[in-house]
Amino acid sequence: MTRKLLIDSFWALAGNTIGKGLALAASVVIARMLGKAGFGEFGIVKNSIIMIATFASFGLGYTATKMVAESRSHNDSMKIRQMVSMSLMLTIVFSTLAATLLFIFATPIAEHILQSPQLPGSLRIAAIWTVFNAVTVTQIGILSGFGEFKAMAKINAASGALTALFSLVGTYSLGLNGTLLGLILGQSVSCILNMILIKKHFHISTPNSTTPSKGETISSLLSFSLPIILQEATYSLSAWLTSIILVTYSTHSELGVYNAAYQWVALTLFVPGILRNVVLSHFSGAVDSNVEKILFRRVLLINGGAVVIPAVIIFLGAPYISTIYGDDYADLSQIVSLLIVVTVPLSLSNVYSQGFLSRNRNWQCFFIRLLRDVLLVALTMVFIVNFAFRGARAVSWSTVITSYTFLIAMAFVFHRGESRLAAK
Repeated sequence: MTRKLLIDSFWALAGNTIGKGLALAASVVIARMLGKAGFGEFGIVKNSIIMIATFASFGLGYTATKMVAESRSHNDSMKIRQMVSMSLMLTIVFSTLAATLLFIFATPIAEHILQSPQLPGSLRIAAIWTVFNAVTVTQIGILSGFGEFKAMAKINAASGALTALFSLVGTYSLGLNGTLLGLILGQSVSCILNMILIKKHFHISTPNSTTPSKGETISSLLSFSLPIILQEATYSLSAWLTSIILVTYSTHSELGVYNAAYQWVALTLFVPGILRNVVLSHFSGAVDSNVEKILFRRVLLINGGAVVIPAVIIFLGAPYISTIYGDDYADLSQIVSLLIVVTVPLSLSNVYSQGFLSRNRNWQCFFIRLLRDVLLVALTMVFIVNFAFRGARAVSWSTVITSYTFLIAMAFVFHRGESRLAAK
């Protein structure tokens, strides 16, 4: 049990370490090329696309992981094939619709919502990225359910290297639009390689009396995914709204500083983030509740321990980080020092989120996350309008407060529910 978890975790980390490491290095160079304002524009386009892609994938990545892992434990190959096909089909339909709407309404979105009338062309280019991004999310969920972490490691390393290369060349040649084109090319490579790997699991199977119809499969996927997509959507929407608030009441430069600082938070959360699908796959595949409880406790320790050392290193090295980005980011070190303290609560919250999903307590998790996201937007608005600290510092303080509040709420509700189940 533990050995398999560690092996899968190793391969998930190995491939993503290369891919994400190259992405971070490339982003530093891109930030220098574009400058604070240009990097802020890139940030608001990227946040918008991630929000739209989250809606477009409809939470099917996590749903696929759980359902494929559960079906594998029962050796139901026909059901797996059907779920995989329907998950990908739904993702393609939703993401294509979202991309089409974004392409059509790019100008009013840029002018009236993003307060960036210079960005319609960039949004139309990024609309293509929406489809590849959404499909990749679902593909990763499917492959995680199959336990293909070693093969995914190779794909992540290769696509990460290509994405970094394409993005750097694109930025140098065409500026912001070139950056987006580079991301699209890198994501498309990942999609193609993932699909080749998925098809290896498509064996010829004969339906039996217990195999659900396509309609039943779609209904099952969507009903389980609904609270998941709402969770992901509220998170993306809150991140997007804080970006809009920051741009509206401050500048693109402040958003550029915040995005640059949060990259280091994301780097610290690298291990917990990569292990999410590994954890959900193992939780869902566990046939014994006692085994799942042991896994849960061990993953909490792994996730918490994995962020402490890098967080301390980044906190101490914050004054030197701003020098990497150049003179334009002189105030970056203060924001990095403030934001880095959210890594522990966010890391542990990831484990609780997977615990809720594996126990089919999706709606409970959604309502807790909804309260967190509403609090984040409200605090950002209050801080940036009424307090002395403005811009990136206001969003950072909001993030710190909501992260710790979220962890406390998640732990309380989760363990209270477990106690009630045990009492029954």
